Amino acid sequence: MKLAAFCLVLLIGWTVRTALAAEPASAAASVPAASKPAHISLVTIAVAPGGETKIPATQPSLADKPEVLFMGPMNPNFELYDLVYSYLVESGVYMQLEDDDRLPEELPWDLSQYKVIVADAHAPFMSAATAKEHLQKFVDRGGMVITIKQPEKVNWDTNDPELYEVYDAVLGRGVRLQHPAFLKRNAARPDRQVILASTAKQMAVPGSISWYLIGNDVAYMHFEGLLKTAALYNRPEIRQFVLDLLQEIDTKHQGHAAVFGPHLVKQFKALGCESYYERVLASVDANTVQRLRDRVKQTQERGGSFSCERMEGFGYSCTLANLANHPELYDPAVEMIKLGHGVLFDEKTKLWAHGGATGQERTPPWSRGQGWALIGLIEALENLPKDHPGYPIIVKYLEETAEGLAQAQDATGLWHCVVDDPDTRLEASGTAMILRAYCHAWRAGVCQMPQVKEMLTKAWYGLKAHSVGGRTFSFLWGFSATHDKSAYGKKPSSGTVYLTPLAGPEYVMTFGPLVP
Repeated sequence: MKLAAFCLVLLIGWTVRTALAAEPASAAASVPAASKPAHISLVTIAVAPGGETKIPATQPSLADKPEVLFMGPMNPNFELYDLVYSYLVESGVYMQLEDDDRLPEELPWDLSQYKVIVADAHAPFMSAATAKEHLQKFVDRGGMVITIKQPEKVNWDTNDPELYEVYDAVLGRGVRLQHPAFLKRNAARPDRQVILASTAKQMAVPGSISWYLIGNDVAYMHFEGLLKTAALYNRPEIRQFVLDLLQEIDTKHQGHAAVFGPHLVKQFKALGCESYYERVLASVDANTVQRLRDRVKQTQERGGSFSCERMEGFGYSCTLANLANHPELYDPAVEMIKLGHGVLFDEKTKLWAHGGATGQERTPPWSRGQGWALIGLIEALENLPKDHPGYPIIVKYLEETAEGLAQAQDATGLWHCVVDDPDTRLEASGTAMILRAYCHAWRAGVCQMPQVKEMLTKAWYGLKAHSVGGRTFSFLWGFSATHDKSAYGKKPSSGTVYLTPLAGPEYVMTFGPLVP
């Protein structure tokens, strides 16, 4: 929705209307539509007469000044307010932040540098006469003040066309997206600070702990990053946090192995979880090998369907072949990787479709899908004997994918949600997984080309640039492969705490810190 759609509410002073703050709505913002709440909050939008943008004579024109003053909310659990903040950070809107990334809580006297002020409607200063007068002068000079009132609850599953109203109002004041100075400000922080801030949030938020307990490989992949963070920065309490969670998981799944991928299996013994380690390895036997051989034969004869997530599983098979001493598992695992590559890999773009089947049209190349496919390739590479005939094939696949990814990488360092479509939103989780995979490859002695190092440096810069307050923004929740490209722009989140510990230690271990 464009600013003109609600021009009737753009009045002098405080004008109250029903609306909701939200995420970018236009292709220019490179962020498509999102899931939207049904419960509407009260938003106050105050602007100069007629909705005209009048730049105050005292307002600096320097590009390195914050453009938005986003005040801290009264209630830290104000979901809607946090969502507005998240979308602005995701799009690189330059806002005022304290040195420790906290939102400012006091209204400064000099407002000349700002174009927009966003505040909690119930903040104490909003009822103070001096503050009202101060804000009114800001509005009279051409600034915009937006206040948001907390709704009783937010329904994230219902699409609401008014979701974009505040975002469009902010952009209507000439606020830039992906502001270089804002990204530079965030990326300039020491790597250690960014990684540990995210780790601290993981250890403090109960929801993150319950997520680990569900028995899901996506969750367990992050343990590796936490353990490397603990070792890199000598933080034994982080290692203990992982150990405690593993023990909880072991208790919950007693008697059978959870869906652990290759990311932690080989570390169980070192962490004291020997019983779990033995149970995982015991799951591999002659029947496992025969089932995979039968699957290869069936796929060769009748064709088959593949997804990037399933490609990761074939790499896991190579890990188990190595650790459980079942070398006969290597051949069928590599053959399935080759068959999956034939179905999913686009030789023209050198990218992996999210899903596909023999003889059918591929789905779009999802950013996190690239990550899953690469993780499978890396696990195969790290566990295959170097003299195995599949080893150079895996190296070739990694090199080809690196070429496609380097061509599609956004200037910010992130990749777009649909990798080869710059009109889709940026997506940080795929970026983190891609960075992790190629750091592993580099340390394994492959893909050590200058363009790969440049690509990974840009990726880590982009992840840091989109990380604020321990969260990394521009993150899309997972879903099944689909031909509907628009689906890959939906289901946004308000940031995630898992990505900088997943990717950051990998970069630092491989190349040294980007910022010491």
